[in-house]
Amino acid sequence: MTFEISSVGDESFQSKAQQRMLEITGRAGILVIASHDPNTLLQHCNLGMRLEKGRIVDFAPSRESSTGQRTPQQNKEFNKPRRSSKTLGRKMMMTESVQTKEPQYELLYRVKERHGITTLGLMVNESWNEDPRRTVFTLSRYKFVSKMFQRRAKVWEVGCADVFGTCVVQQTVGYVTTIDFDRLFIADALQRMNPNWPFEARVNDMLKGPVSGDFDAAYALDVLEHMKPEDEHQFLRSGRDWIDRRNS
Repeated sequence: MTFEISSVGDESFQSKAQQRMLEITGRAGILVIASHDPNTLLQHCNLGMRLEKGRIVDFAPSRESSTGQRTPQQNKEFNKPRRSSKTLGRKMMMTESVQTKEPQYELLYRVKERHGITTLGLMVNESWNEDPRRTVFTLSRYKFVSKMFQRRAKVWEVGCADVFGTCVVQQTVGYVTTIDFDRLFIADALQRMNPNWPFEARVNDMLKGPVSGDFDAAYALDVLEHMKPEDEHQFLRSGRDWIDRRNS
């Protein structure tokens, strides 16, 4: 436990104190810091407790508790009846005392606590279980698209299936709108959508016409291979109509 250790002394002492704190947090199971400095708390803590007149008034991720800022939904959640201190203590011990052999891998548990474990989509679940190499090959295609469309603002994916690999493209573009002609794939994708990687998903059949909207670029992966030869011309014409409409 430390108390305002990084806010006293001259600049040289504060720098050494900060470095020492980083060394401690790198290998400590649980570190408790008491401070009035929000920046210190945000730098070193992932969980915060705010006190007023000796009473706990907030217990949340450090960014929320140190700034005192919450959304109405977060306030609603916080004001729910709390569990007993005994139960809360057990949860803290389970999540805060995880100590991996190498400290950099403790990040894995923090991400798990924030986001949970990602669920595979319908398409990727099949390939991962039946042919894992095909899953890697599919993701490599998304990586190629992400490099080709880097810094594009609005991108359109045709034949998105379960949208599992789309986040690879999202890393380098502004926003992705995905379409598929199968409602089941779109429903599955929306159900699993990660709030950190938001996208728009629509049901649209390119054989009946292009999707509406203004986009910088479009791509289709593993779509033509599964199309009847007599339908290919109409599919490509819908893509051409979208290009003509965009350039008009």
